Amino acid sequence: MEYQRLGSDGDNETGRRTWSQLYFSTYYARWFGACDSVRLEYRLPGDSLIRQTCLPCLTVAQKNQYAAKRYRGEAKSALGHLKLRVIDSLPQTAILRVETFSNAGKDLFGLQYQRKLRKAFTEIKAKNTQNLIVDLRSNGGGRVLNAARLLRYWVPEPFHVMKPGEMKRGARSVLVQRWNPFAWALFSVFYKRHPSGGFVERRQGRPYRPERELAYRGNLYFLMNGASYSATTSVLVHTLNAGLGTFVGEATGGAYWGDFAGQFQSITLPHSRMQVRVPLKILTHSVDPKRANGFTVEPDFQVDRTPEDVQKARDHALLHTLKLIRQGTLAERATQRSVATK
Repeated sequence: MEYQRLGSDGDNETGRRTWSQLYFSTYYARWFGACDSVRLEYRLPGDSLIRQTCLPCLTVAQKNQYAAKRYRGEAKSALGHLKLRVIDSLPQTAILRVETFSNAGKDLFGLQYQRKLRKAFTEIKAKNTQNLIVDLRSNGGGRVLNAARLLRYWVPEPFHVMKPGEMKRGARSVLVQRWNPFAWALFSVFYKRHPSGGFVERRQGRPYRPERELAYRGNLYFLMNGASYSATTSVLVHTLNAGLGTFVGEATGGAYWGDFAGQFQSITLPHSRMQVRVPLKILTHSVDPKRANGFTVEPDFQVDRTPEDVQKARDHALLHTLKLIRQGTLAERATQRSVATK
C-alpha cells in the first residue's frame, strides 16, 4: 500500500488497499521474481499430518485460456459490460452490474451503451422490480456521458454532472502547440481566462434531463469499494446529492468534491526514466457540498471481507445487501425519500 496510488484521492486508504489486493500477484512477481512452480505445505481438516506437494505455475497464456473458457458465458452476455440478473430467491429484486463507463470497441459515441441501458431498464420495469442492486465495485470510471446516462434513470430533476472545468495557466502550453494555428483558435472558443490566472471552460452545456418512461422509483442499493473511482464516484455522488440510495461495502476511491481528469500530459523523469501521467484539469461535481457524508462517498453499511469469505469465495457485500432487502432495511435518507414520495 505504501507504493500504491491507483484510484486514491488524498489520504484515502480504501482505494490503495483494494487495488493492492487486486494486483497482489503482479506485485509479488515483480518484487520477488517469477517461478515455474511452488511447493505447498498443507494439512487436511481433522488431520495433524503435514503434507507437501509441488504445483506448476500457470503462464499468462494458460491463465487467459482458462479464463476465456471459464467465463465464456458471461462474455457472451447480450448486455456486454452491463449485466442484469434477476434474483430468484427474492421477489422483485434484480442486480445491475456496471463494469465500466467506457465505450467498448467501435462504440465511439456510446450509442450501444445507451441502447443497452434502455434494454436493461425496460426489463426492470417489465418485471416490476422493487429492489434494484447497482453493482459498481471495481468500476474505475470512463466517460462522464455514460455515467449521466445511467443517472437519468433515477435522478428526478435535471442535472449537470460537473461544473465548468478549470486548469492552471501552464496547461495552455500543453494543449496549444505553436505550430498548430487551429489549436490557438479552438482554445479561445472553449476556454476563457479565470480570475485566478488560469482558464475555465466557457460553457457547461445543457443539463441532463431525467428519463420519464422508464424512470426507476423503487429501492436502490449500491455496492461499492475502494476501486469505485472517477465517473463511478460521480454516479454515487449525484445519487447521494438527490437523497437516494443505500450504500453497501467500502468507501469509494474518489472524492465527493470531484477529481483531476479531462486532459493529461505524460512526462518522463530525467534520471529514473519513469513515466508520470499528470492531469491538467480540475473537475468539480455540480452538487451541494453540505450533502456529503465524508471526503469520499461513505457506506451506510460497512462490509469488510473476512478470511473465511476469501476461502469460500463468498460475495460478502452482496450477501449482506440481500439480507438488508429481506429485512426491509434502507439508509435513513432513502427511507425519508420513500415516505415523501408516497
